[in-house]
Amino acid sequence: MNLVRSKVNNVKRQTLDNWKGILVTLRLCSSDNQNEITEPTNCCMSGCTNCVWIQYAEKLTNSLKVSNLDVQKEIMDKIQDPNMKAFLSMELRCRKLIK
Repeated sequence: MNLVRSKVNNVKRQTLDNWKGILVTLRLCSSDNQNEITEPTNCCMSGCTNCVWIQYAEKLTNSLKVSNLDVQKEIMDKIQDPNMKAFLSMELRCRKLIK
């Protein structure tokens, strides 16, 4: 009896995990999520640990996993300051968002 109950609970847990994965994928593919990702305009250029460009890169990376676009080029083309490009490139490599 306990064996059957544990197997049923395992199946329920796996089914729930599968649905969570499907819902996350649907959110990433939805057009609403694509509209939320806008280029930051309020960067202070001081190299903050929670830089708006890093947050933008994380959102962009998560949304572009489905479409396989070159995330690094997409992000770096939007930044003009060479020092900020170097900082952002280093941070994104450390977070394994770019190669």
